[in-house]
Amino acid sequence: MQIFVQYTKKEISQTDLEISLSDVEFNDFSILKALDKLNIYKSPGPDGLHPRILYETRNVISIPLRIIFEASMRMKQLPKDWINANICAVHKKEISQICRTIDL
Repeated sequence: MQIFVQYTKKEISQTDLEISLSDVEFNDFSILKALDKLNIYKSPGPDGLHPRILYETRNVISIPLRIIFEASMRMKQLPKDWINANICAVHKKEISQICRTIDL
């Protein structure tokens, strides 16, 4: 299964996008594997959930997450909470005018 395809000469059409999205499959093992890799020492995201909670409950939440991911792909919509991010500029150096953005 190839999810990411490099397009060089032609634009991505709506049908190409729908075909590639319909090929995406979720399974409990891959979700559990991703949850195993969470850094429990990071701070919570915009949803307020601490990664440690996700990590500690990974065996219980992997199936409901799969159901949510599959429903999202089937309906071709993302939940509004997944699109939100808190972005702010952080100065690299006090003297420098160069800023970088970080997701809080």
